[in-house]
Amino acid sequence: MTAKKKTKTKKKKATSSSFGELYVDVIKNRDNSPKQRKINKLMMKPNASTADRNLLAMMLADAGKGFENVGKPPVAVNVYTKARAVKNYKELQHFIDRYCPSITEADMAKMAADHVSSDWLMNGISKDPDHYGAVMMLLQYMSDNSVTKTYKSRHLKRFAMWTGYKVPATISTFKNHMTSLKNDHGDKRAKKKVPHYKDKEFKI
Repeated sequence: MTAKKKTKTKKKKATSSSFGELYVDVIKNRDNSPKQRKINKLMMKPNASTADRNLLAMMLADAGKGFENVGKPPVAVNVYTKARAVKNYKELQHFIDRYCPSITEADMAKMAADHVSSDWLMNGISKDPDHYGAVMMLLQYMSDNSVTKTYKSRHLKRFAMWTGYKVPATISTFKNHMTSLKNDHGDKRAKKKVPHYKDKEFKI
């Protein structure tokens, strides 16, 4: 029997494309965005031109941002705290994109309408700059007159016509409404201080 000749297998040198395959195998499970797909395509491209390499270097440098916290334990985020910190429409857009991307413009409009209609006196009248003059007129009249007189006055009827305020059927509800308006506009009355007298012990 003739002995079989041993053939030496040459080890392939690692090329940029093989590194690219390794890179893609790791990254593709984490990010499948269009930008990442373009990076993966450039990594797999053999004999890339200088322009492609420069573009890849720029994209990799930018893609590295945001991975600083990889490997660290997750941090709990209170979404309501983030929501209360929103100060303008730009921050609102960022909040929606980050925490509730499924909400559409129609959803936002409906939620805003529901919020205002849930408490029309405070959300639709008191906090509306267009109704500030009407609110101040009513509060000024009430500061010189009793709540009962205000409840039956033409000033209240005019206020209701201007703002859409629905005059309640009972005066007690109206008093609560006016107290809320005063508190919201800094017209809260200070509590009267009642003197307290200590009983003195009389000795014979």
